[in-house]
Amino acid sequence: TARLWDVYKGELMETLEHPADVLGLAFAPGGEVLCTTCLAGSVHVWDVTDGVELKIIEVKRDARAGALASADNMSRDNKMGAAYFSSVGFSADGTCMLLGGESKFVCIYEWRQGVLVKKFQVSQNRLVEGTLDRLRTNKEGEVIDEGAQGNDAEDELDLLSHA
Repeated sequence: TARLWDVYKGELMETLEHPADVLGLAFAPGGEVLCTTCLAGSVHVWDVTDGVELKIIEVKRDARAGALASADNMSRDNKMGAAYFSSVGFSADGTCMLLGGESKFVCIYEWRQGVLVKKFQVSQNRLVEGTLDRLRTNKEGEVIDEGAQGNDAEDELDLLSHA
């Protein structure tokens, strides 16, 4: 839930209901449009003058890194659960939103039509926390010890070449 307050009167103006916890918000230039992101993987666009929801954009698919083609169910399940953006901002002219955070991607949407304009991948095989996105496994599916001797940069290049 997000609430709009009149800070001068100290009164609640509107309560904006969401399907999950609100993670981020931004006002468009001019202050009449509010965009909120939530844990459900959706972005909500509101007219703040009357509290009407103008648009809901489902962004879960764009936030998700995608499942591996292999039988790496743990990695796939983790990616499915972490499909949301936690940060939002508007372009200077107010026509587009920039979404990012908790994803390997940063996306630009034209909010009036709910269209993805551009998707940028900001990491190849790293999650936001800096940890490897995939477990290294051998052909038998056994996890390879990440603490083993070797050059991390060479190991990572080797890992990417097998992807």
